[in-house]
Amino acid sequence: MLNTLLSWRSIFQIGRVHKSMIQLLRGMSFLILMNALSPSFAVPADPSFPTSSDKSFPQTIEEAIAQYGTARVIIDLKMAESSARSGARQSREETIAEVQDDYLKSLSPSQEPDAFGAMSIDETNIKKFTNFPFLRMEVNASLLKQIENNSLTQTVELDRPFFPNLSKSVPLIGGDEAWNMGYTGKCQAVAFLDTGVDGTHPDLADKLVAEACFSVSGSNSLCPEGLDEKIGTGSATYCPEPGNVCLHGTHTAGIAVANGGVKGIAKEANLVAIQVFHRNGSGLSTYLSDIILGLEHVLELHEQGLDIAAVNMSLGGGEFYNQCDTSFPTLTTAIAALRDVGIATIVSSGNHGSSNAISAPACISHAISVGATDKSDNIASLSNSADILDFLAPGVEINSTVPSGYATGSGTSMSAPHVTGAWAVLKSAKPSATLDDILTVLQDTGEPILDTRNDITKPRIQVDAALEMLNPPKPILLYGVHDAGLNNSHFFTIDTTRDVTELSVYPGYDIEGLDIHPQSCQLYASAGDDTSNPGHLYLVNKENGELTDLGSTGSQEVDALSFSPDGKLWGWAQDEGLLRFDDLPSATATLVVPYEGEIEGITWNESGTTLYAVQNVHGGHDPDSHGLDGNVRVLAYDGSEITTCELDGVKEIEALDTLPNDNLIIGYHEHDKLVIGVLNFGSCSITHEEEISSSYNDVEGIAWF
Repeated sequence: MLNTLLSWRSIFQIGRVHKSMIQLLRGMSFLILMNALSPSFAVPADPSFPTSSDKSFPQTIEEAIAQYGTARVIIDLKMAESSARSGARQSREETIAEVQDDYLKSLSPSQEPDAFGAMSIDETNIKKFTNFPFLRMEVNASLLKQIENNSLTQTVELDRPFFPNLSKSVPLIGGDEAWNMGYTGKCQAVAFLDTGVDGTHPDLADKLVAEACFSVSGSNSLCPEGLDEKIGTGSATYCPEPGNVCLHGTHTAGIAVANGGVKGIAKEANLVAIQVFHRNGSGLSTYLSDIILGLEHVLELHEQGLDIAAVNMSLGGGEFYNQCDTSFPTLTTAIAALRDVGIATIVSSGNHGSSNAISAPACISHAISVGATDKSDNIASLSNSADILDFLAPGVEINSTVPSGYATGSGTSMSAPHVTGAWAVLKSAKPSATLDDILTVLQDTGEPILDTRNDITKPRIQVDAALEMLNPPKPILLYGVHDAGLNNSHFFTIDTTRDVTELSVYPGYDIEGLDIHPQSCQLYASAGDDTSNPGHLYLVNKENGELTDLGSTGSQEVDALSFSPDGKLWGWAQDEGLLRFDDLPSATATLVVPYEGEIEGITWNESGTTLYAVQNVHGGHDPDSHGLDGNVRVLAYDGSEITTCELDGVKEIEALDTLPNDNLIIGYHEHDKLVIGVLNFGSCSITHEEEISSSYNDVEGIAWF
């Protein structure tokens, strides 16, 4: 299946609550000892240039100077010249310091300014190493020449960046194999009740689909503006406390969903960030009530239609030998409520090194508890364990995101997000799978690991093996709608092996527009005028094609739909112009660009900076809906001007969407067979056509998945 998937994708050049809970007691303090909650972080220095995500960084000093004007270098100094000074015994550190000072005195500011001027010897631009005879400094071409000719220079090399990732823990549990099979957590969200998340981190950008903060502690609140709670954009920004404590939420979230310099287990899953902590002396803690409010909010988001696979809680306290439901009845109720709707609550087992007890709330029977292993499948000495533990996952020296960078952390806090990400991958592969289905396959396929402290064996999750047992359907690449005869709309899918599956048929409907929300992955459709519901907007069930009528758009015919990357839906109304839907799922639309003409398809590019549109021109006349003997015109609007691509003598194009590399995928009207093509707008050419075995030859709308 892997080879088929890759070959098929290469065709398209893929680079790419219950309301009663409000009355629950809020006064109980659930103290989190941060030496147990927080890992021991090792935060790398922030390089002055280029950023650590810049994989085009030059490979030589000369290339760097040519590109940036300066380069940062590391100089290894010779020690012989000052190895015996004044006969007094010196420490190695003192000797190194003297060599460094002497070396810097031997250099003079560059007197040969290049394009970027002379280069001064600036102490603020120099890093003196303590235990090695090294200097780190910025140089231009003239200063580099001095260094290379200096007799104290042993070597000089480019201070090149290395790119952090999760390469040791993701392959260990089969995460990379799951990606190769086509399962990445797409269209599922995971919620993190933690210290907040840096949503501006490039590896987490565009993943935040919901945020909230619950921190009822007066002046110690960590919610914006010191409020007890806040919901909406920016409410779960990571807390501003000094030290490492506020890195925790961004680090754990990255293990599950990051997609950049590091890649989480579910690298294409969405993220719900819920900040539940407050200041407690020099550390942080959370109240039981704030945890419950966070879980309640997750349930409310589920009820609003957001697909949430799991909640991650890398927090805890105390030691419990048995299940602890009676000790925490309200929290047990909240976790059970989520479980009842298929959302798993995944909790770290605690870092006290206990061999016969785990922390709360991991000890609650409805929670999924996770202990830690190292990358050699040994039980981590810090990990709590007991008979009631559910899973093991990597938790030692895990590299992940932190605000403005990356860091390495260890603890069961790092183990739980591996399971959370795995849960999202499995749920995205088979949305119909129940919580118990996923729990069972992870247990049955996990690698058995013996804890020699207590002779207890528990499964370390193995995602690829769990996927095979779960037996998901083949990944879908494309959703489409075909018009058979006079307005009989057939919804269909094309999977990674080119198989076409019909979802449903709607006789008498005139579905013309189709697109998928970039965050929620909900499928929307719009109707033309030859129907009893002209210009209506619909939600389409992706599993069976069932339509939910959202109402009239206010236009008689909506021929095309496209989501911009920010999740805003746009449409085209014939002889009216470009529409914008401001309040989904409301179907009401606003006309933003009037235009008297017909557009058959629209799509935004990946960055949301260009809107593409397609017209079918009949014999050189005005756009006409059936111009098989004419030409096709593709337009690109960048907000200020329109660029045109004329395709002469091709079949009509009535469906348009954007591929991950900003090529366009197209569907034809009344072709001989079902044919899907790829259009490169830059060269104004159709670069590929794929004929697929199906009678669906009139594609009205497509949505690339």
